[in-house]
Amino acid sequence: MLRLFIRVYLIQIIGFAIAITALEYGLDYITRPYQQDLNYEMARGSFGYLADELRGKPLAEQQAQVRKWQPDYGLGLRLVDGGRMTIDPDERALLDSGKFFGRDDFQLFFVPIDWPRNPTLLEIHVKPPPRALILSIQIGSYLLLALTFAFCLYLWFRPHWRDLQQLKAAAKRFGDGDLGARAGLPRRSSIRDLATQFDQMATQIESQVASRRDLTNAVSHELRTPMARLAFELDAARKLDDPAQWRVLIGNMRQDLNELETLTSELLSFARLEHASNAFIQEPVHAAEWLDSVVAMVAIEADVRGVRCAVATGTPETVTLDARQMARALINVVRNGVYHARSRVEVSLMQTGSRYTLWIDDDGNGIPEGERHRVFDPFVRLDESRNRATGGFGLGLAIVRQIVRSHQGEVHIEDSPLGGARFVLQW
Repeated sequence: MLRLFIRVYLIQIIGFAIAITALEYGLDYITRPYQQDLNYEMARGSFGYLADELRGKPLAEQQAQVRKWQPDYGLGLRLVDGGRMTIDPDERALLDSGKFFGRDDFQLFFVPIDWPRNPTLLEIHVKPPPRALILSIQIGSYLLLALTFAFCLYLWFRPHWRDLQQLKAAAKRFGDGDLGARAGLPRRSSIRDLATQFDQMATQIESQVASRRDLTNAVSHELRTPMARLAFELDAARKLDDPAQWRVLIGNMRQDLNELETLTSELLSFARLEHASNAFIQEPVHAAEWLDSVVAMVAIEADVRGVRCAVATGTPETVTLDARQMARALINVVRNGVYHARSRVEVSLMQTGSRYTLWIDDDGNGIPEGERHRVFDPFVRLDESRNRATGGFGLGLAIVRQIVRSHQGEVHIEDSPLGGARFVLQW
């Protein structure tokens, strides 16, 4: 803290000193033309009185009068011969007009007595305080100003530094593996916005790490089952001599390999979508044709289960999206609805300004409200869909969420007017 404080202090105090010096010289340069008039107005009464008392008297009497005045004045008084002085035109013009002029930063004044008939001038010397005293006062004043400025800067600097140290400590704990570390600065903190960004980043990273951990655990679990079956089937194959029995085992092994291949493909798709937030190219497509073509892709599965899939009327003329990726998301949701519906799945599309909303309703048993946020997590299958024939690997809805987020949108679940679940995709 001390090093940074000194650096900031020196920059500020040097800048302040430069500003004060520039201001002093600037004001002196600007006001100098007016100082002569100001001095004349301030001193013309007393100086004029002295000149009037000396005017018309012989030089000896004038000198005697000056000597008589001297003890009673704090000014130096003497008579000088203006004819022997070097007087510039401006000073001469003042004398010709009956005015006095000053020199040496107005420490010396020359007052005409009977100019120009008599060149004698009254020299008045204003005695300033001793230079050492003035210098000591200036040094003391500037030191007091510097100390006051340092104190005020410290009062301003200390809470900033304390908050920065608190943010630094949180970042260190986070870097050391404490993913729950947060800065947690109060609202009055001047770096609260920075701390809030750090806390949000930490929350996102913690969530992603937890998601990766859960995903890794889930993947290992999902891979273990078909691999265990393959190992068991290979062990059984060693003990068989009948080719007919081999065919059954080979068929089972092919199913297990297909399951592994499907799982791998789903994982790769999910991983690609997590890093494709800006890769999708959205463009207008004909809404009705796009919806009909997507729903037609699951028509056979729906017919087999006795479920009717329909597209509601009133769709907008066009919809802006990545047709291929959003079609994949819609297929996953519609297929999920077909698996759980009793007899009907309905798809609706609405546009509000530049925002689109896609509803997929079914008349099944619905999804409990407490479970609705979980169905979009990877490898999550609710109790009623634990069967691999219907539940899949639990990646379909996770892929839906990634696709919708890549369209700068969100997906959630509500109660459907048909009695089951309503999936709402908005982008």
